Amino acid sequence: MVSRSKKLGVDLFLGKVHNASVIFPVFIVRFARILKARTQ
Repeated sequence: MVSRSKKLGVDLFLGKVHNASVIFPVFIVRFARILKARTQ
């Protein structure tokens, strides 16, 4: 039972990391576009 809940926690953690790795580049691109717009 403990090992099962531990695995669930690991899966949740990996899911969060995956989501962050997908969302992070999008934020970088948007931020870069805002900076470019301001410099022009």
